[in-house]
Amino acid sequence: MKVTLIKKASWCAQCEEAERILADLQTRDKYRDIPIEIIDEGKSPQAASGFKYQKLPNMWVGDQLIFEGEASEELVKEALETALRPKGSGGL
Repeated sequence: MKVTLIKKASWCAQCEEAERILADLQTRDKYRDIPIEIIDEGKSPQAASGFKYQKLPNMWVGDQLIFEGEASEELVKEALETALRPKGSGGL
């Protein structure tokens, strides 16, 4: 399942941290083939308009919000692990 990271601009430190963590984790074989979409809300507000959120950055798996606000390796990894689960397998 696709993982979507919504961020603002490069001046958003948490957004850049989330993107850095995501890139680092994607070098691992386990996560390498997960499709990722990164939406820059400032450049493509229409692409982010289908998601309901209050804080940046935020990360989604399909239409499930995994986290918003402060990013950490644990939270980004949770999103990637969720993406690996078969659809409908439930629970985080």
